[in-house]
Amino acid sequence: MRTFPLILACLGLLVQPLAAQIGIATAPALSNGQARDDRATASHNAVVYLGHCSGTLITEFIVLTAAHCVPAQFRAPRPATDSAPRCAALPDQHGLQGGAWQDPFEWQPIDIRKTVSVGFGAGRDDLRMAVKVRAYSLPLCADVALLQLVRRVPPALVTPMQVLAKPPAADLDAFLRSADMRYAGWGLGERAARDLPRRQTGRVSYWDRNACHLFTLPPERAHGARVVQGDSGSPLILRLDGRDVVAGVLFGSGLPDPDICGLPLLRPPARHGTYTPTFRNSLPGTDATDLAAWIAHFASKATWEPEPSTALE
Repeated sequence: MRTFPLILACLGLLVQPLAAQIGIATAPALSNGQARDDRATASHNAVVYLGHCSGTLITEFIVLTAAHCVPAQFRAPRPATDSAPRCAALPDQHGLQGGAWQDPFEWQPIDIRKTVSVGFGAGRDDLRMAVKVRAYSLPLCADVALLQLVRRVPPALVTPMQVLAKPPAADLDAFLRSADMRYAGWGLGERAARDLPRRQTGRVSYWDRNACHLFTLPPERAHGARVVQGDSGSPLILRLDGRDVVAGVLFGSGLPDPDICGLPLLRPPARHGTYTPTFRNSLPGTDATDLAAWIAHFASKATWEPEPSTALE
């Protein structure tokens, strides 16, 4: 039986192989060209630098990223009295996110003496500001996380990016195929930091989806790769109603939990990007958190739902 591995884009780690996708149709791969240097504007600076990961500022003091970008040493220890199972139906996503057990709707404090900092600006060697993280929140059964900063980021430097809470079309596939999608992140891959000092961006093509994830073709990088180390947590950016909105969070590549999430109609090519959609609701038969409700709980002003007549740009 063939296997379809999961790859995390923070460290390029190969995780346990998954069951093969059998009998799934294939289609010719698309080319989106090479990634390029991103613009140094307040709106583009919403895509932030987390060292080994990327993220998105969605309010003046909250960052959206991947759960596996929150190292175990910064997380609250699980109480010995808490032995209740979590995400039994979605073990792959539970493993990807590092085994979250906390209440998804509460902030978990991080020791300020040990915490990480979030960098703001367009160049990794010329960041305009760095702000420490004081708390985090993890949903159940999804590789996404929210980080709370110790202080607000000035709007002159960064304009927070809103989050898509509900797709604007009944036919989601048609909407995603037509959407203007963009990658932005701090991945290096095999490149040295001095050779790639600026945040990268480029066009993304929609490939397919299942109940849990969106499968895409990000722009090409060095040696033809589409997802490289440092891309984890980067946003899938859609252009809607004249604004950029976050529609998904990248964990890397792969097809987690196919038994519950289902198989995409088109098998993704080996080089692809897998995003957790920000508008993902709870999944029947699981204890997975409703991600749209989770984000709205902490950042209600950050969520965005278009009018029914929304036109793609």
